[in-house]
Amino acid sequence: MKVLAHGFLNGVSPNAQAEYNKYRAFLLIYKFGFSTDKLITKILNKKATGWAASQVKSGWLKRIESVAPHPGPIFTLTSTGLAWIEQHVKHIHRYPEENSAKIHWPSLRHNLFCQAFLVSELKNKKLISYRAERQNSLKIDKPGVKKPDMVFYGDDSTRVAIEVELSSKWDRRLDDFILKIARDLGYQGDKKYDRYVIVSNSEALINQYRKAFEAGRYLRDWYKDDRGHWMCSVEGCIPEEISIRVKFMRFEAP
Repeated sequence: MKVLAHGFLNGVSPNAQAEYNKYRAFLLIYKFGFSTDKLITKILNKKATGWAASQVKSGWLKRIESVAPHPGPIFTLTSTGLAWIEQHVKHIHRYPEENSAKIHWPSLRHNLFCQAFLVSELKNKKLISYRAERQNSLKIDKPGVKKPDMVFYGDDSTRVAIEVELSSKWDRRLDDFILKIARDLGYQGDKKYDRYVIVSNSEALINQYRKAFEAGRYLRDWYKDDRGHWMCSVEGCIPEEISIRVKFMRFEAP
């Protein structure tokens, strides 16, 4: 008999399996704010959609019609669903989407792309847990500090930071992005992650970021002077041992 996360049992009884399904689906929504019926169906390894709708009828989830360009509804936790999942996680965090007016619609595409990539990677048996961006204690990106979109934890204790990039970065934003990742990988300090994976649906973007992380490329640090003007200083070059730990993956969300 295999014991699953937080005491749930797999294959013991239909009720036990139903509770574990609830845990996996609600955890996804709790960590990302919302999800879709299609993604929930995939993470539960079900063949037919409709599970999320059944949870709406039971009062656990709330269905919200999304805005363009996303065509279908999204699902959030009700106060009842939120209370349930908070009883089954080790660490709690804020869940503003309980109030649907606080859903951040501009990030919907990026958020759902992250979830789609996560669901595809959960099939990898070496991935034992994950963290979403909101679980990071930082409220905002501070100078020199990166908040990855996700962090994957492997069965060999590896920590892999995931960055989903659906648009290009240039100049100061690109320099800042590169320097933060280099620092996270141990450049001039402690290593926070074992490697970074930059995921995109665009081959052109993958090529841009791959070139940006080539060994020997300048690392530039931007700061404001006493007059509030942006200034740039060269911190050094990307070392080979940093460059080889940045990987790139093309992914098309189904």
